[in-house]
Amino acid sequence: MNFVERIDKLSFEYLSILFFGIIILFGVLFFALTIYFPDHGISSEVKQIDLLTSIYFSAVTITSLGYGEIIPLGFSQLLVMVEIFFGLLMFGVIISKIVSGRQKKTINNMYSHLQRMHLRTYGERLRELRKEIRKLFKEPEINTREVFGTRSLTKRASAKMHGLLMYLKHEEQRDIVFFEDLDAHYMTEIVISVNKTLRILFDLLLDKKVKMTPYRKTNLKYLFKTAEDLVFWIEKRGEPEKLGESVEEFKTTVKKYKPKLLGRSAV
Repeated sequence: MNFVERIDKLSFEYLSILFFGIIILFGVLFFALTIYFPDHGISSEVKQIDLLTSIYFSAVTITSLGYGEIIPLGFSQLLVMVEIFFGLLMFGVIISKIVSGRQKKTINNMYSHLQRMHLRTYGERLRELRKEIRKLFKEPEINTREVFGTRSLTKRASAKMHGLLMYLKHEEQRDIVFFEDLDAHYMTEIVISVNKTLRILFDLLLDKKVKMTPYRKTNLKYLFKTAEDLVFWIEKRGEPEKLGESVEEFKTTVKKYKPKLLGRSAV
């Protein structure tokens, strides 16, 4: 880590303490030189040089105000140049942190907005999937290819949940604020949407008495695993009190339907 990176990581509190510490340090140095080496201290025709006056001179020096009623002599002139350098450096760092802080906040707000848009998009996809499933309830019989085929409801549900999980993991790894800014409401909505999708799909399978072959069981196992990975990942990184009962309802759904579907005899 270089010098610039170390400076950039300093907090405003630390910089403030450092700034006033420099003022006091140089004020004490000016006062000591004035007392013990008058030719190398500070002089004034209108003020009596004491510790408070020396600190005052240090403050107007580091801020480059320089009212002129106090002048440095001898070695103090070198100290003045050093203190001015530190003053310019400190002001540069503070201004840089203010600007970068605002930029970071703006970028985080932008990314948070994009993240919410992505989550809403995934929610809409699951909602559209549930609409397709509801239509199948009205049919006397269903084509099992629609449920277990290549582009079936089961595989599309698994793909959407897996895609959402990969997106969340990818966003977490990026160097931006994600879960701290992302409202728990969106996470809760994801869990609720996943739970609704599973329940309506499983109810369809049970209602239409779809026969569970080994191939179909394999598809359902993958769907269960994908949904569980997604929800448990959210639960691990979210705050349980904010997620409410959504996670518990999901767990109840899994306990209810898993034995009924995966435990049924294959024909």
